[in-house]
Amino acid sequence: MISSLKTSLKVLSLGLAALIATPAFVSEARAAAVAIDFTALAAGTTVTDQYDNVTFSLSGGPASGDAQISTYGGGLSNSPLAGLYPTANNLVATFAAPVSALSFTFETHGDNGVSNYQVLGAGAAVLASGLLSSNASTVYSFAGLTGIQSVIWSNGMGPLSSWTQSLSTLNYETASAVPLPAAMPLLALALGAFGIAGRRRKASQA
Repeated sequence: MISSLKTSLKVLSLGLAALIATPAFVSEARAAAVAIDFTALAAGTTVTDQYDNVTFSLSGGPASGDAQISTYGGGLSNSPLAGLYPTANNLVATFAAPVSALSFTFETHGDNGVSNYQVLGAGAAVLASGLLSSNASTVYSFAGLTGIQSVIWSNGMGPLSSWTQSLSTLNYETASAVPLPAAMPLLALALGAFGIAGRRRKASQA
């Protein structure tokens, strides 16, 4: 009797270990929407990593420092001086983990005809790119894209750039890990079997 109980417990233990080790049991990817409205922030506010899963930075051009909310037009500027000159060439959003369902509202202040965006994936692969509309607040949507790791908004003027832009809104979805409900009954069954086996073992010992 004791031998059969030991065997049952060993089989149940192996089964439970296999169940827990199964990726489907551990988690299931579910989308969590993130919506950022930069126009709600005061002019001069510095924006770096305050928001979920994303960090903002500037690169290229004569300016250096962190991006700030513009003093005119609203939105996050490619300038460390609240949207004033000089500016950086690029405003960059870098995601800690890949995102999907990206959209943003953007406006260039002035018409240079070369302001552009790039949506990048793994290995800096270009997933989408295009020109930014001049002197117009425009919504850009990439609902079908996945695996997005960064976005670069550039004024296209190179290292001597001095052209301002404003990112008004940024929306995306992150993948969050949650327990898989379908695996819960299996776990309950395994735990119940452990309990029954334990009671039988105590009864046999008595």
